[in-house]
Amino acid sequence: MIQFHGEYERRIMEQQLNVVESKFKLMRVGEVKSGLNVRKAPSMDAEVMLILKRGQSVNINLAKSTTDFYYVASIVDGETKIPVHGFCKREFILE
Repeated sequence: MIQFHGEYERRIMEQQLNVVESKFKLMRVGEVKSGLNVRKAPSMDAEVMLILKRGQSVNINLAKSTTDFYYVASIVDGETKIPVHGFCKREFILE
């Protein structure tokens, strides 16, 4: 358990936690024919690291995402988060 020495320290910690939480968003893979490619870089020419299935839950890092690609930080399977660290096209990810 975290112990704070005062109200100021508690507020600083809450602000830091809120910033981290606001960078990430739990989303899921939408309608795809044969899977959604996760790539090493935000480019259609980048190497494919893995393929996600329709309906899979993913943790998106909004701060690292680009206009066309989401940055997939992890696959979420129940309580388990599997690190991924790659990019996929935004149009195939649903909120």
